[in-house]
Amino acid sequence: MKKFIIPVVFFLAVLSACSPKQNRTPETEIGFSKYVQAFTSGTISKEAAVSVYLSQAVKGLRNTGDLFQFTPEIKGETVLIGDRILEFRPAESLESGTTYKVELALNKLFEVEKQFEKMTFQFSTVQQAFSLSIEGLKNYEGQRSAQMQLSGYVLTADVADVEEVEQTISANYNNSQMPVLWRHDAGQRKHFFTVDSITRQQEEPQELTIFWDGKSLDVTDSGTKSIEVPPLNSFKIIETTVVHQPEQCIHIRFSDPLLKAQDLEGLVVLESDADLRMEMDGNVLKAWTSKRVSGEITLNVYQGIKSNNYARLKESGNFLLQFTSAEPKVRLIGKGVIVPQNTTLEFPFEAISLNAVDVRIVEIFRDNILQFFQENKYDGRSELRRVGRLMYEGKVDLQSSETVNFNEWNTFKINLAELISIQQGAIYRIELQFKKEYSLYKCSEKQKNSLSDFATVQSKEDYKTEWDSPGWYSNYFYPEGFEWRERDNPCHVSYYNSDRFESRNIFASQLGITAKEGRIHTMLFAVSNLVTTEPEAGVELKLFNFQNQLIETIQTDVNGFAQVDLKKKPYLLVAQKGEQFAYLRLDDGTSLSVSNFNVSGQEVKEGMKGFIYGERDVWRPGDTLFLNFILDTE
Repeated sequence: MKKFIIPVVFFLAVLSACSPKQNRTPETEIGFSKYVQAFTSGTISKEAAVSVYLSQAVKGLRNTGDLFQFTPEIKGETVLIGDRILEFRPAESLESGTTYKVELALNKLFEVEKQFEKMTFQFSTVQQAFSLSIEGLKNYEGQRSAQMQLSGYVLTADVADVEEVEQTISANYNNSQMPVLWRHDAGQRKHFFTVDSITRQQEEPQELTIFWDGKSLDVTDSGTKSIEVPPLNSFKIIETTVVHQPEQCIHIRFSDPLLKAQDLEGLVVLESDADLRMEMDGNVLKAWTSKRVSGEITLNVYQGIKSNNYARLKESGNFLLQFTSAEPKVRLIGKGVIVPQNTTLEFPFEAISLNAVDVRIVEIFRDNILQFFQENKYDGRSELRRVGRLMYEGKVDLQSSETVNFNEWNTFKINLAELISIQQGAIYRIELQFKKEYSLYKCSEKQKNSLSDFATVQSKEDYKTEWDSPGWYSNYFYPEGFEWRERDNPCHVSYYNSDRFESRNIFASQLGITAKEGRIHTMLFAVSNLVTTEPEAGVELKLFNFQNQLIETIQTDVNGFAQVDLKKKPYLLVAQKGEQFAYLRLDDGTSLSVSNFNVSGQEVKEGMKGFIYGERDVWRPGDTLFLNFILDTE
């Protein structure tokens, strides 16, 4: 398997066109793990910094100028963050699609064995590319029917300078250059453009031409697209398209906005589906099918549809639409992490157009839970290689006792207890992946599967694996033969990359914990059974600080409650009763927000507190008032 040595913190996902063989970083000798915990590797953004996490603190470091040596050379500065993180910050953007070799002088940081004085590693930058999406002509709202606008967006493989992106697109209308307005996403990868104020002629259609050229991005891609701008005196259909995700939907684009107060029943008919659900959005009529369909199907649009100026569609139209099979996908059900376990531990998910999935299970060991929660919440995956290990990976066929239509979303369950031995108190990270050979998507030309079957991990593990060397754990994976331009094509291997995989942490426990903290550092805990909902008595509660040092140990009473007055701030609660465990972070940032509740009031520091109330809200003149008084004597 080629996989997963891409840093989590320092990259922009990448969409490189290199194969894993090209992207794979040579293994750094395991002996360096005594000095280095993790370092930048794999494919990163050209704007990323190069970082090294050290295993021990650095003291008295003054000169950081010659710690790193890069090939090709990179100018920049090295910064020590805290006392364990070295970060090299390039003065300029790195070169796209380039592999850099790095040499770190560990002997200038602290005393090391002679063979470990210089640590070498390498990383690559994303190969820049871009794609253009045009959304079609749109009318202005209100009475400006004589003008239209065209919108779309440019998506780049890596972050790109906005000025360089704006040079990729130009527009020409009636032999005149049109201004292109831009709006850029904060991530600098998605760039929206609009060709504004396209004036329609009275009788003759005109032509708008969009030109694109990637020269400013150092990308060899260019082309043109011509779009007909309808005349003012003609109300007609200018385009029909099929959108497949997230639902199948037909877009019928007209030359003018549609009259909303009209009945379209019987005027838009799809041959295989009589029950279309329709919605008008300006000059676009959206029609959803009642069920997913595939193949070439005729859409009939009949005359009689009205524009907002009460012009009628004079000619009916027949359009042959191409409906493709559902694209292979998986998605998770729900959002929770904690799963009450009885005899099984089931992991539910949904899949479409797949007959199998690959399952990876990483166990975060119970003895490492305190370290895991230093960097993570329940659903986190930061520094996973330091606290967990891959316990299983294998193919699972998607089967059901009922007849399954794989072209629709179906729910499946995997019993994890059948794959691994569940250890109480451990957290498991479940990852669902899939390959091209598992796809049921119908391609026009059958392609041979280039990947071998996904084998189950053998019971005898190799002496040394990726889990035994320093580095970051990552879900990011791009298959051999990956091409960025084919990333959305289910008939190409590039579609089956980690951007489409799903993962979630799960924790098997029957203990549910609620914690409340008072103003005087008093904490109240309530523990109940998640299966029976009954209070849990005799649960041992251990409170730890951020450095994993034990502060206090208490036990719940018969009602499942426990209270403690604290002298030190706790960070994590570990609850245990028999073989059942539960964890709860107690830092302020993890507490539930009370912004939706009325928690205002006054704190009385002296005297007594009391509350007067009546038996109803409103009294009429002359009514007798019945008042009650509550005195707080505590």
